[in-house]
Amino acid sequence: EFTIARPFNLNSGYIWREQFDESMLELLDSIVDSETKEDGTIVLYQVFRFKANQKGNTQIFLAHIRSSIDGSEVRTQEVFDIYIE
Repeated sequence: EFTIARPFNLNSGYIWREQFDESMLELLDSIVDSETKEDGTIVLYQVFRFKANQKGNTQIFLAHIRSSIDGSEVRTQEVFDIYIE
């Protein structure tokens, strides 16, 4: 099992959406976690917990998306290369 955590601002309306090969990986959980910095600032994280289904190489795509009446707006996209032994 492994996790990927990405920071986000709840007030912005953007959230992270995942896309991955379900034959290679299983999404066990997607939660919001927080961290309090030394200066008292609270940082929110969206945490994805995955489990490998088999050995090999795959990718996880994360898109920072905000949905609206006009459709989805993508702010950022990230690609994670995953090597499963």
